[in-house]
Amino acid sequence: MGTIRADHDDFSIRFASAMDQMIRLKSSDGVYNDWSRDIKGNMYDIVVEGFQLLSRWTGRIWEQCAWKFSRPISDSQQNSMTCFDYEKVVRYNYTAEERRALLELIGYIKSIGLMMQHCDTLVSEALWETIHMEVQDFVQDKLDTMLRTTFRKKKDLSRILSDMRTLSADWMASTSKADPEQHSLHQETEEMRQNTFYPRPVAPTAAQIHCLQFLICELVSGGNLRKVGGLFGNSGSGIPVEDLKQLETFFYKLSFFLHILDYTATIGTLTDLGFLWFREFYLESSRVIQFPIECSLPWMLVGHVIESEDAGLLESILIPFDLYNDSAQHALTSLKQRFLYDEIEAELSC
Repeated sequence: MGTIRADHDDFSIRFASAMDQMIRLKSSDGVYNDWSRDIKGNMYDIVVEGFQLLSRWTGRIWEQCAWKFSRPISDSQQNSMTCFDYEKVVRYNYTAEERRALLELIGYIKSIGLMMQHCDTLVSEALWETIHMEVQDFVQDKLDTMLRTTFRKKKDLSRILSDMRTLSADWMASTSKADPEQHSLHQETEEMRQNTFYPRPVAPTAAQIHCLQFLICELVSGGNLRKVGGLFGNSGSGIPVEDLKQLETFFYKLSFFLHILDYTATIGTLTDLGFLWFREFYLESSRVIQFPIECSLPWMLVGHVIESEDAGLLESILIPFDLYNDSAQHALTSLKQRFLYDEIEAELSC
């Protein structure tokens, strides 16, 4: 937990600093320059890091939960008590130290998620502009270079690259529109080859991103998705290693762009811990209508705070109740089962 605590504190400080710079940028005249580009790029990197932290921490809770469910306490550890199978994996399977650590980690996940959620409107423009710049840099500059060099005499492959540029190039933000046929007829200087474009807060749509991924797959695979070495293996593709690496990097960036663009939904998914409440499998196997409230993990965490002699935990007493919100939201929106929502509501009203 020491490493997680340090990561949480470090990220909170750097995120607050990045947000302060964004606020100062908003209050300025809004002229685009290297300073504003660096601030927005840094904001994008911070958001990506935040998503990675939330994903890693939530994954650890999933792993611990799975480990507990796969290793219930043995009959010899029950002290001759008769209990349900669900109590063996939850109620009597968490030590006081594990409950404290779980409570602390849930608090970190919720605090980071809430901090990022509150500034979604402020960072959205920076995220869109950074993604726009990444896409345009690739399709206007890197693909332009590939068309003049690697794929110059490969008509079928150059057609795919041209389709990628037609699909996603923002020529309105560029000072010059590149024509692949002109490049094949005229030699240009290095200065002329570089397209100058101005990033705009106009992110590509999900359809454009999926089409770009499909065209990259078609380009590197040649229609054979089972080629030796994987999709981006260099066997039989006829594409130089350097160009193949650029295509691979951009391909995986596109996958992550989808999560960045769906900012609010991504945070909601990464901070959803409602799975800690659900126990329908054990209700069915135990042939009971419902377990006692003492068996509920969120309620156990509340009881741990109340019974603990550590005064520092009192400020975390409301954190477990957020698990009920997550489970209720999941029951209504994902599972679409009203009776699960009624069970959660009934447990809270006890």
